[in-house]
Amino acid sequence: MTIKRIRTASPKVLKDLRALYRQLSTSGKRVAAATLKEALYDKNVHLVGLFDKDRIVGTGTLIVFHPMEGTYALLDDVVVDISYRGRGFGKKLVQHLI
Repeated sequence: MTIKRIRTASPKVLKDLRALYRQLSTSGKRVAAATLKEALYDKNVHLVGLFDKDRIVGTGTLIVFHPMEGTYALLDDVVVDISYRGRGFGKKLVQHLI
């Protein structure tokens, strides 16, 4: 297992992320390819994936803000595939992001 930053919005990446986000929320909201590309090109958005070979089995996002009061960050959408849960991978994703 490796954790690395996701930098491309390929169809495979989009498919893997959609599968994970369906496990995160019951809203059924799909990630649009354009939205993913926009996030990947935003220097303040850090999207990482937990990879099992070429499959993304976990993900997390750190969004950095720079308001006048100083810099702060938001940890968002941390999810690990149900078949990989209970092994500390979510914790590793969070530690990697912070």
